[in-house]
Amino acid sequence: MEAVYNKEKKRFDLVGDYFLRATTSENPCSAHTHDYIELVYHFSGTAVHSVDGVQYTVRRGDMLIIDRGCEHSFCPKPRVRYCDIMLRPEFFDKSLSNGESIVSFLTLSEFREFATEIRGGRRLIHFSHEDGRSVEALIRLTIDEQRVELGASEGMRRSALNMLLTLIFRNMRSHSRLEMNSELLGYIRENCAEKISATLIADRCGYTAEHFSRKFRTLAKMTFIEYLSECRLLRARELLLNTHKTLDVIIEESGFSSRGEFFRKFREKFGETPLKFKKSQKSVL
Repeated sequence: MEAVYNKEKKRFDLVGDYFLRATTSENPCSAHTHDYIELVYHFSGTAVHSVDGVQYTVRRGDMLIIDRGCEHSFCPKPRVRYCDIMLRPEFFDKSLSNGESIVSFLTLSEFREFATEIRGGRRLIHFSHEDGRSVEALIRLTIDEQRVELGASEGMRRSALNMLLTLIFRNMRSHSRLEMNSELLGYIRENCAEKISATLIADRCGYTAEHFSRKFRTLAKMTFIEYLSECRLLRARELLLNTHKTLDVIIEESGFSSRGEFFRKFREKFGETPLKFKKSQKSVL
């Protein structure tokens, strides 16, 4: 079982109904399509993926869902370790019609909603630390069973993949609608490096942009833009003090659109340039 490149159709075709491949890459991958659903889970590093012209910055603990037929490319920044989980539609049919487990029938409706979420544009999922550990354990178990081909390996692989898909769906469902409370502020802090806006978050909360802005100001005691900027500055400060990343990487991973914007807002917040701030904090320690 593996994915084979079809030069005539300029796409990857999967032999069998599923396959997992863990790999490390430093090289960009040019635009292509495939005849299967691809779930890309990042173990480490950062990459910018493009799916049908929409860009997604994917980091450790993130999973990107790419539906069959979508044009996809990616560029590591600078190196990424990830796992491709490739599933043909036949995987779902076979696993849910064998009649061997009641769990299969209980999850039937969940997998239908899962497919709907993908078609509705939900592609990028960020797992909590605890769920991320479970995801990685299931991925490694499946890959190990894929390598050794011992007795009952096929059943083990399919069971692990069904558990993995259930985790993914639960994550999607739990984040399908954001409530206007402290968890919303945490969600913005966690995703501040992404291209999020008041309009996007308002839609996730089920409000108009105007109504959301009023309620958010009451909740956070500042505007959405002010809060988002604050979150990005705090993340930049953490990266500056606790990592050896370059300023360009810190700017990107904090969500700032340019060096000029970053330097201006950092100086306004902390009273110094980033490098002077880092030097002064080290001298205090």
